[in-house]
Amino acid sequence: MEMISSKDFLFKLVAQLAITAVIIWATYVIYAAGHAIWGEANSYYPVLSTILAGSLFFMIIATYDYINHFDISRYQRLKRHFRMVIDFSGSESCDSPAFQVRGTFKNQPKAKQVYVMEYNPATKEYWPKCEPKYENQKRTWQATISLEGNDQGICKVIIALVGVNSRSLIDYYMRSLVETGTHVPINEFLDDFIVLDESGTILPKK
Repeated sequence: MEMISSKDFLFKLVAQLAITAVIIWATYVIYAAGHAIWGEANSYYPVLSTILAGSLFFMIIATYDYINHFDISRYQRLKRHFRMVIDFSGSESCDSPAFQVRGTFKNQPKAKQVYVMEYNPATKEYWPKCEPKYENQKRTWQATISLEGNDQGICKVIIALVGVNSRSLIDYYMRSLVETGTHVPINEFLDDFIVLDESGTILPKK
């Protein structure tokens, strides 16, 4: 079971309290509005105004809390959940056409959820390689890959979590590779693409 940090717990608690408060205030709004409709608008107008102001206030708090914490920290929570780390430093040159990348993980991802890729920080190009092969007992993973765009010695190996939309780009890349035999890089992924870890810069072939 994954442990939740005190900060995450605090933000989640504030969000839940805010949502609960909105529900309570909304109930009072309906109650006061009902009395106002039946001719008691003068006596309930101050109460109604206060309730509306309070409801808007708590709705703003809940929305701000979600946008500024939950949506952003989603990436951090996923990283903590999988804890996938690349042990390959990339500091040594890779003279062979293919070499092995290893690492560790905490929770094994589902099929087609995580991919090992080559990444060029200068051009921001990606070359998907394969899914890691997992060893559950040892909590390790490995993959055998080759590099396509490392002539200048600026590429890295990354391991990334991909959603449905980004996985469609990878599937298209793989089909194109099989059909044409060319490694055309992907220039940009969508919002459901999360880099879990990356190696150091890999030296070019000697």
